[in-house]
Amino acid sequence: KSQSLPAPTDNHDPNITNPNTTLNILSASYMDFNSEKGNTNNGLMQIITRNYWGGGTMEIVNGSLTNNQGGILNVLVQGSLSSASSPITLAFHLVNNGEVLVDHESILSKGSVVHENSGVFTLENHTLTINQTGTSFINHPTGSIYGIGTMTFTDASFSNSGAINPGLSPGLLTINGDITQDPGSVMNIELGGLTAGSLYDKLNVGGAYEIDGQLNVELIDGFDPTPGDVFDIAEFYSATGDFVDINVPYPGTGVIFNVEQTATNINVTAVAHSNNPPFVEDAIADILLAEDFDLTQVADLDTIFNDPDRPLGDELEYSFNLLDNIIAASITDN
Repeated sequence: KSQSLPAPTDNHDPNITNPNTTLNILSASYMDFNSEKGNTNNGLMQIITRNYWGGGTMEIVNGSLTNNQGGILNVLVQGSLSSASSPITLAFHLVNNGEVLVDHESILSKGSVVHENSGVFTLENHTLTINQTGTSFINHPTGSIYGIGTMTFTDASFSNSGAINPGLSPGLLTINGDITQDPGSVMNIELGGLTAGSLYDKLNVGGAYEIDGQLNVELIDGFDPTPGDVFDIAEFYSATGDFVDINVPYPGTGVIFNVEQTATNINVTAVAHSNNPPFVEDAIADILLAEDFDLTQVADLDTIFNDPDRPLGDELEYSFNLLDNIIAASITDN
C-alpha cells in the first residue's frame, strides 16, 4: 500500500479517505481489507496490480466500498504490465456516486448484494464480470455507463434507470446477460461514419433486452450521411418493448433518419428527404387602433408561421428589418 493522507487526529477514521488525498493499493498477489464499517472514498483511490500476470484480490469482508460524489476510483494495471491477463478480483459491495474507471480485466465478486451506480462508470476496453448468484447491478437515474469492452453477468442481473453510452466516442459496448430498461432510462448513440465500433456506437446484448425509455442519436465529427446509409446500433438475442421517445438528428442536407426495430437488431437508416419551405399557418388579422392607443400588441410568431419539417428537427428562425420611418407623423389643420 502507498497512501498520502493528512496527519491523523483523534477523530480521523482510517476507513475514510478525504478529498485531495490519494490512496494507492498496490499488490502482486493478494489485498485484504477486513473492515467492519466498510470503506468510503472522497479522494482518489487506485487499485493497481503489479503482478506480471495481473490478478490480485481486494476484499472488504463487512460493509461496502462507497465512492462518494467527487471521489475517483480507478482499477488499473501498472505501466508495462498492461498485457497482463489475470483479472483483479474486487470482492466487495460497490456503491458509486462519483467516478469509477475499470481499466483492467476485473471480477466484481460479492454475493447477494446490490451494486449501485449513481455517478459515472467507465469501462476501458476490458471485461468486467459480475458472477455471484443473487447479485444485481443497478444504474440509477443519475448514473451513466460509458465504455468499450464487455460487462458479463453470470447468475446476476442488470437494470438501467439512467444512461447507457456505448463507446468512448465512439465504440462498441457488449452486455453479456439480460438488460431491463426502465421508462426513465436513456441510450445515447453517436454516428460519425459507417463502421460500427470505430466510427459509430453500438450496443451488443447477449441476452434478452427489455426496451423502454429514450433513444438519442447524435452526429459527430462533421459526419454527413447520404441516403441508404444503415447503422446497426444495437444487436440482441431477443427483445420486448420499444423506445417511448426517439430523438434523431436532422442534418438538413436532404436526408432524414428512420429507426427500425427487428427481432434481433435496431437499425438507423438515412433516407432521402426534400426540405420544405415554411408557410403562414395563421395570419395576423388587421388591427384597428384609436389615435392615442397605449396598448402593446403581441404576436407569437411560432403560432403564425409553421414548417412541414419541424417534427424532423427544423427550427423556425426570424429576422427583423427595422425601417427608420415606420410611422410618419404630420400636422394638418391643428
